Amino acid sequence: MFEGVPSLTALAVLSMRALSSLPGSPSDHVGDRGHRVLVPGALDRSLDLLGALTARSPATHRALRALTVGLADHVALRTDAIDRALLDAIDAGCTQLVILGAGLDARAYRMDALRGLDVFEVDVKSTQAIKRRATRGRRLRARGHRFVEVDFERDALEARLLAEGFDPSEKSVWIWEGVTPYLPRAAIEATLHQVARLADEGSRVLVTYVTGEMVNAPTWLLPAVLVGFEMLGEPLRGRLEPDELAALGAREGLRVIGDTGSRDWARAHYRERPSRVEITERLAVLER
Repeated sequence: MFEGVPSLTALAVLSMRALSSLPGSPSDHVGDRGHRVLVPGALDRSLDLLGALTARSPATHRALRALTVGLADHVALRTDAIDRALLDAIDAGCTQLVILGAGLDARAYRMDALRGLDVFEVDVKSTQAIKRRATRGRRLRARGHRFVEVDFERDALEARLLAEGFDPSEKSVWIWEGVTPYLPRAAIEATLHQVARLADEGSRVLVTYVTGEMVNAPTWLLPAVLVGFEMLGEPLRGRLEPDELAALGAREGLRVIGDTGSRDWARAHYRERPSRVEITERLAVLER
């Protein structure tokens, strides 16, 4: 990302989550209005008006889906897959949640299931500045909440988390959503190493990653996709295959207990299968 500028992909993901909550989306049954908790008031009111249109006119929603080339649906399904894995981790006894590259994540403000957890949101200062303003006055659902400023390529995650009160003797669950594609392999390995050092036995890591296929799109469109991310200042660099991620985790004492992909999420939830550019993203659940 550009120095001093909040993550543009974080802003894009917030917008996609909001759009996915509109009536008529194939994924509107996945999300809920809670995904819009961080959306500014004027935009939120606009979404209400847009939602009234999409509820009455399926054509309006088809047009919106075409404009986002299916990304709104993808983000909603990915979010739901992670939420389900998070609930499983809570049931397994995790009492701390660390969100790596948190962006504009709203889980601490929309999930009642976090009432017994302390949440640590890790990200760069510029993005967290927006998050601090957006959450001012919002009702916190989690037991506790901390902002932890970290640049994954420069800072020591362990030191920053411990300074903010993270307890490595308690079970923790880690969400690493939509971050690894923008990191070089060395940064991915280093972060997994630091997470493993801090994660007590039984802790879980929920990490999304993009495979070498990356997108299911016409060959001619792929260069344009890559250039688009370059122009946003967030080039795609960290592609992984399932066996590679499993090997990286095993090296740190993290065992894969689940690994699903965007096509699995779509089969489980779509009322219909829209024509779209499909990101070949996966969610791996690793246990310490």
